[in-house]
Amino acid sequence: VVATDINPNAIRCAAYNARELGLESGLELRLVSPGAPGAFAVVGAQERFDLILSNPPWEDQPPQSVAEFALYDRNFALLKSLLAGLREHLNPDGRTLLAYGCVSAIHRLESLAVEEGFTTRRLDDRDLSQLPEVFLPGMLIEVRLPRSGDAR
Repeated sequence: VVATDINPNAIRCAAYNARELGLESGLELRLVSPGAPGAFAVVGAQERFDLILSNPPWEDQPPQSVAEFALYDRNFALLKSLLAGLREHLNPDGRTLLAYGCVSAIHRLESLAVEEGFTTRRLDDRDLSQLPEVFLPGMLIEVRLPRSGDAR
């Protein structure tokens, strides 16, 4: 398991929790630099995964501090970098699960994913039109690569 975050406190928290739960073996924690905050900035070019999980920031605003990277993704740059790197880092039958709790961000995610040729599926039975713009708990959106034979 490779876990990444831009916030050093999140990395320390993950390390603490892994120790407390006896899950340190096989867990690699990597700190992302605020100067290069792409989704795969600390992932090697040859590293591929069966499952990519992310709880990216939901709101299109510029972060003013490292802590605000948890909330804000200016122009959805992190989301765009995640989608741009999926073909390189996701195994052919792999899947990506993204947690979002913002209606406009979910629509943006789905639109960008389709533009990139991915399929998406909401893993939640709530109707977005009945939810406030920002809501909790968020919902999972599955993003998959096209299966062989599928049109891009």
